[in-house]
Amino acid sequence: MLAGRALLIMKQQGGGRIINMTSVSARDGGSPSSLAYSTAKGGVSTLTRAIAKGLVADGIRVNGIAPGRIDTLFHNEFTTDEKRAGAVRSIPLGGGVPPKRSSTRSSSWRHRRPTPS
Repeated sequence: MLAGRALLIMKQQGGGRIINMTSVSARDGGSPSSLAYSTAKGGVSTLTRAIAKGLVADGIRVNGIAPGRIDTLFHNEFTTDEKRAGAVRSIPLGGGVPPKRSSTRSSSWRHRRPTPS
C-alpha cells in the first residue's frame, strides 16, 4: 500500500527514484545453505528490472544496490573459518564490509541529490 501511494506522488510530481536492496547472491546463487535468501534476492533483482522498464516513461528511475558479503552476526554463527577465508580471497578489496560502513555508504548515496544535466 505504501509503495502504491509513493508511486502516485512520484507520478504527480513528474518523477522520482526507487532504490531496492538486493545481493550478489541473486546473481551467483549464494551458497547451498542460503537457497531461500538467494532466491528472494533474485526476485528483488528481477522485480527491480521489471518495474524500471515500466516506470521509465513516468520519469521514475529504479535501481538496485547489490552489496557483497557484509560481516554480520549471521556469518559469525553460520560461516566456517575456512569458508570465510575463501570468500576473503575471492574479493578484490580483501573481504567483507562491516555493517555500519555498508549502511552508511548506501544511505549517503541514496540521499545525495543528482546534479542537473
